[in-house]
Amino acid sequence: FTHAPEVHAISPRVVGEAGGDIVTVTGANFRDADTLACRFGFGMVAPALWMSSTRLACRTPALPPGGATPLAVTCNGYDYGTSVARLRVQRQLSITSLAPAIGPQVGGTVVTIVGSGFTASNETMCVFDGLASLAVVASESTVVCTSPPSRRLERAPVRAPVELVQGVGLVAIAPEPFVCHPELTLARAKPALGPTA
Repeated sequence: FTHAPEVHAISPRVVGEAGGDIVTVTGANFRDADTLACRFGFGMVAPALWMSSTRLACRTPALPPGGATPLAVTCNGYDYGTSVARLRVQRQLSITSLAPAIGPQVGGTVVTIVGSGFTASNETMCVFDGLASLAVVASESTVVCTSPPSRRLERAPVRAPVELVQGVGLVAIAPEPFVCHPELTLARAKPALGPTA
């Protein structure tokens, strides 16, 4: 007699619809076997990598977005434990444009990111050249964030790659960078004097 595998938790809990995300499952009674597998929903099965009797990992297949997809584990390839965890499947993220696409190196520019697949989440961030900024999801196609100060203060404009991150592992990259221009200073004016009116 062997105990059925139990699923207690999964990480991450949010994955992309295209599949390919590595999900770590914690639970009990996992056995090191060629038949160890994860079932997503009620039919899609993926082989699992055994790590210990309480831990395994599996790669997500392509899944339909929306709702909560149950994940169950089998050790023998046909008997699945009755305890499951639920994954949230998000649409694939994409960015089509930034508006504006230019701002000062000191930061503070409110940037609207236009694209698709955005979902309301407090785990949404904009990343400018590796520096994170909190974002507000206005709709499925619009996110608003504020550019942080540039990590490279230079005399010439700096091209900062922009990414949008939602949850764990869902990333969209803007097709064009955000251009950070140096702060303009007035060195001198000619003529220095002139009429008042």
